[in-house]
Amino acid sequence: MDLPSPFFLPLVFIAWWCFVVYLISFMSGWRKLGQKYRFEGTFSGKLQKFQSISMRWGAGYGSCVHIGADTRGLYLKILFLFRPGHPPLFIPWTDVSARRVRRWGMKRWELRFSKAGSVPLRVRAALGRFLQERAQGNWAGLQ
Repeated sequence: MDLPSPFFLPLVFIAWWCFVVYLISFMSGWRKLGQKYRFEGTFSGKLQKFQSISMRWGAGYGSCVHIGADTRGLYLKILFLFRPGHPPLFIPWTDVSARRVRRWGMKRWELRFSKAGSVPLRVRAALGRFLQERAQGNWAGLQ
Protein backbone atom coordinates (compact mmCIF):
# COMPACT_ATOMS: atom_id res chain seq x y z
CA MET A 1 0.00 0.00 0.00
CA ASP A 2 1.38 3.38 -0.96
CA LEU A 3 1.65 6.13 1.62
CA PRO A 4 -0.34 9.29 0.92
CA SER A 5 1.46 12.13 -0.78
CA PRO A 6 3.01 14.62 1.66
CA PHE A 7 0.93 17.31 -0.07
CA PHE A 8 -2.25 15.46 0.82
CA LEU A 9 -1.68 15.43 4.60
CA PRO A 10 -2.02 19.22 5.13
CA LEU A 11 -5.30 19.15 3.20
CA VAL A 12 -6.61 16.37 5.44
CA PHE A 13 -5.58 18.35 8.54
CA ILE A 14 -7.29 21.54 7.27
CA ALA A 15 -10.48 19.63 6.41
CA TRP A 16 -10.49 17.96 9.85
CA TRP A 17 -9.88 21.32 11.60
CA CYS A 18 -12.75 22.97 9.72
CA PHE A 19 -15.05 20.05 10.52
CA VAL A 20 -14.28 20.19 14.26
CA VAL A 21 -14.63 23.99 14.47
CA TYR A 22 -17.88 23.83 12.52
CA LEU A 23 -19.17 21.14 14.90
CA ILE A 24 -18.35 23.39 17.86
CA SER A 25 -20.48 26.14 16.27
CA PHE A 26 -23.47 23.76 16.35
CA MET A 27 -22.84 22.62 19.91
CA SER A 28 -22.28 26.08 21.35
CA GLY A 29 -25.25 27.69 19.60
CA TRP A 30 -23.14 30.16 17.62
CA ARG A 31 -24.58 28.76 14.40
CA LYS A 32 -28.11 29.39 15.65
CA LEU A 33 -27.17 32.96 16.57
CA GLY A 34 -25.61 33.35 13.12
CA GLN A 35 -28.88 32.41 11.46
CA LYS A 36 -30.65 35.25 13.30
CA TYR A 37 -27.94 37.88 13.87
CA ARG A 38 -25.28 37.48 11.15
CA PHE A 39 -23.35 40.73 10.59
CA GLU A 40 -21.93 41.60 7.19
CA GLY A 41 -20.78 45.18 7.78
CA THR A 42 -17.88 46.82 9.58
CA PHE A 43 -18.22 47.41 13.31
CA SER A 44 -16.95 50.82 14.36
CA GLY A 45 -17.52 50.67 18.12
CA LYS A 46 -14.99 49.90 20.84
CA LEU A 47 -13.70 46.32 20.96
CA GLN A 48 -12.38 44.15 23.74
CA LYS A 49 -10.09 41.73 21.91
CA PHE A 50 -9.05 38.18 22.83
CA GLN A 51 -11.86 37.62 25.30
CA SER A 52 -13.15 34.34 26.70
CA ILE A 53 -16.80 33.35 26.70
CA SER A 54 -18.78 30.21 27.41
CA MET A 55 -21.97 29.06 25.77
CA ARG A 56 -24.28 26.05 25.89
CA TRP A 57 -23.30 22.40 26.38
CA GLY A 58 -19.97 23.29 27.93
CA ALA A 59 -18.60 24.99 24.81
CA GLY A 60 -16.02 27.59 25.71
CA TYR A 61 -14.06 30.01 23.60
CA GLY A 62 -10.80 30.88 25.36
CA SER A 63 -9.18 34.18 24.38
CA CYS A 64 -10.37 33.98 20.78
CA VAL A 65 -13.40 36.28 20.70
CA HIS A 66 -13.50 39.99 19.91
CA ILE A 67 -16.47 41.60 21.69
CA GLY A 68 -17.70 45.06 20.95
CA ALA A 69 -20.63 47.19 21.93
CA ASP A 70 -22.11 50.53 21.00
CA THR A 71 -25.43 52.24 21.63
CA ARG A 72 -27.14 50.00 19.05
CA GLY A 73 -26.05 46.54 20.16
CA LEU A 74 -23.54 43.78 20.87
CA TYR A 75 -20.88 42.66 18.36
CA LEU A 76 -19.09 39.27 18.44
CA LYS A 77 -16.39 37.98 16.13
CA ILE A 78 -14.18 34.87 16.35
CA LEU A 79 -10.51 34.88 15.38
CA PHE A 80 -9.80 33.75 11.82
CA LEU A 81 -8.51 30.25 12.71
CA PHE A 82 -11.77 29.42 14.47
CA ARG A 83 -14.12 31.12 11.99
CA PRO A 84 -15.64 28.14 10.07
CA GLY A 85 -19.30 28.07 11.13
CA HIS A 86 -18.84 31.22 13.23
CA PRO A 87 -19.98 34.31 11.30
CA PRO A 88 -19.58 37.73 12.94
CA LEU A 89 -22.70 38.67 14.92
CA PHE A 90 -24.47 41.91 15.76
CA ILE A 91 -27.34 41.67 18.24
CA PRO A 92 -29.50 44.72 18.98
CA TRP A 93 -29.84 45.57 22.67
CA THR A 94 -33.61 45.17 22.37
CA ASP A 95 -32.99 41.42 21.84
CA VAL A 96 -30.55 41.00 24.75
CA SER A 97 -31.39 40.22 28.35
CA ALA A 98 -28.88 39.42 31.06
CA ARG A 99 -28.65 38.26 34.63
CA ARG A 100 -25.78 37.95 37.03
CA VAL A 101 -24.81 34.37 37.86
CA ARG A 102 -22.15 32.67 39.93
CA ARG A 103 -20.46 29.81 38.08
CA TRP A 104 -17.60 27.81 39.53
CA GLY A 105 -17.29 30.48 42.22
CA MET A 106 -16.82 33.30 39.71
CA LYS A 107 -19.24 36.14 39.07
CA ARG A 108 -20.44 36.19 35.48
CA TRP A 109 -23.18 37.66 33.35
CA GLU A 110 -25.37 35.32 31.36
CA LEU A 111 -26.84 36.88 28.25
CA ARG A 112 -29.89 35.51 26.43
CA PHE A 113 -31.26 36.52 23.06
CA SER A 114 -34.94 36.84 22.16
CA LYS A 115 -34.55 35.17 18.73
CA ALA A 116 -32.38 32.32 20.09
CA GLY A 117 -33.54 31.77 23.67
CA SER A 118 -31.86 28.38 24.04
CA VAL A 119 -28.40 29.87 23.56
CA PRO A 120 -26.76 31.39 26.64
CA LEU A 121 -23.60 33.46 26.40
CA ARG A 122 -21.61 33.90 29.61
CA VAL A 123 -19.01 36.62 30.10
CA ARG A 124 -16.96 37.62 33.11
CA ALA A 125 -18.40 40.40 35.28
CA ALA A 126 -15.89 43.05 34.14
CA LEU A 127 -16.76 42.41 30.49
CA GLY A 128 -20.46 42.65 31.35
CA ARG A 129 -19.85 46.09 32.89
CA PHE A 130 -17.97 47.14 29.73
CA LEU A 131 -20.99 46.14 27.61
CA GLN A 132 -23.37 48.00 29.87
CA GLU A 133 -21.21 51.16 29.75
CA ARG A 134 -20.91 51.06 25.95
CA ALA A 135 -24.69 50.66 25.60
CA GLN A 136 -25.06 54.08 27.27
CA GLY A 137 -28.49 53.38 28.70
CA ASN A 138 -29.89 51.70 25.57
CA TRP A 139 -29.74 48.23 27.15
CA ALA A 140 -32.33 47.77 29.83
CA GLY A 141 -32.03 43.98 29.80
CA LEU A 142 -29.97 43.48 32.97
CA GLN A 143 -31.98 41.76 35.71
